[in-house]
Amino acid sequence: GATGCCEPTSQTCVCDSSHFGTNCEFAIDTSFATNFAHSLPTSQSLGGSSSGQSYFSVNNSVETNGVLSFKLTNQSCPNACGGKKFVSGSWATSDSYAFGNFTYVVKSSATSGAAMELWATGGTSFSGFQITLQGGNTKAIALQYWVDGKQIQYLSSPLSFDSSADYHTYEVVYRPSNLTVIVDGVTIFITSRSPSIPLSMRVDYNGDTQYYGSYTSSTPSYVYVKSVQWVIDNITPAHCSAVVSTTSSPSTTSSTTTSYITTASFTT
Repeated sequence: GATGCCEPTSQTCVCDSSHFGTNCEFAIDTSFATNFAHSLPTSQSLGGSSSGQSYFSVNNSVETNGVLSFKLTNQSCPNACGGKKFVSGSWATSDSYAFGNFTYVVKSSATSGAAMELWATGGTSFSGFQITLQGGNTKAIALQYWVDGKQIQYLSSPLSFDSSADYHTYEVVYRPSNLTVIVDGVTIFITSRSPSIPLSMRVDYNGDTQYYGSYTSSTPSYVYVKSVQWVIDNITPAHCSAVVSTTSSPSTTSSTTTSYITTASFTT
């Protein structure tokens, strides 16, 4: 947090080697409706990218009444789907975030052959984590994470509920030594290692029969995102904290600690 560490115009770190070029860890306006309408750099519905067997189109990401939905279909594919078997939706932050709590409030789908994927990734050699909610098994959750392009662990666990029936809260507590996955307040996984670099957040709905089973749906299927949030870690000292953004929203958690929150709530 040395003076001048945060460049005030770009709000990116310019002196901390482990966080160089990432955001300054201050809350900014991430109202989905604002960003989607005006293409602000904080978050975006992705178009032209792909994952697995899915091509992502901005036309398949729609915000309605404060909820973001992704539509998955194989109609007109592969010709109209970037050569892929499916076309669907994906959303991501353009900023990266360091140690803290990554929270996703979502409702998945029961469609076999597809899965809702909750990501946070970063680094030139690919590090990060992915929570998977498979359509063919809506009472289970999986976590995998990578460090420098190498998968470190793949973990799976049953859930006490059907993830496609209602909204649930999936939280990843990101620390230098490990990841803790908490679902609706219940700890599910604690990993043995951590990616330990700033990560950008992403949510997508991915059709992939190689990993997620046979796809038999004759109609489009949908998943829903109510909110995505990152809260700075109050244990690890903040990086690049010299300049406070005018759009910060600090909430004091004690007399000496301040929590900075970035939320995409998808409200109109």
